Amino acid sequence: LYTWFTVIIVVALLIIAYMKTGLVGSFLNHLFCFIFGEFYYLVVVYICIMAILFVINKRKKFLNGFTVASSVLLVLALLLFASYNQNHDLTGFDIINDIFANAIKYFNGELINKGGLIGAFMLSITTWLFGYKGTLIVLFVVILIAFMLLIPVGEYQQIGESVKSFLLLPFRIFQ
Repeated sequence: LYTWFTVIIVVALLIIAYMKTGLVGSFLNHLFCFIFGEFYYLVVVYICIMAILFVINKRKKFLNGFTVASSVLLVLALLLFASYNQNHDLTGFDIINDIFANAIKYFNGELINKGGLIGAFMLSITTWLFGYKGTLIVLFVVILIAFMLLIPVGEYQQIGESVKSFLLLPFRIFQ
């Protein structure tokens, strides 16, 4: 019962934030824009869906840790990609310093940070460690891992056997 009330309150607050109703809705909307960037509405929908699925999952047991981890990785990859496409002038922790220096402008909507605070934080770490080209490789690896977590291991074995039989087909025909 406690989880139902929590989910209902969270979903209601997310809908209020998305619709920008009243002072609370406007504040939450600007907060989500600051944290999640221009894709905040996708994150709001994602949180609503995951909250509802979490409650439904207690009975049906179809949601597992791999599904949740892969969906979170895909959302983080989206935020990193959005931040990556913003500009290439700053690298490393200068990106985060710029976000905090202009926080009021970002929060008021005067400036738009495409990946939000989370995307900027991930971009600052990856550009500090790997540079901009290495960040693209990290982004590709994160997306690959997310999709690998979605597909069960048995499916990979079946795909491998299908590809192997397809590649060996010409040798069997000509023998």
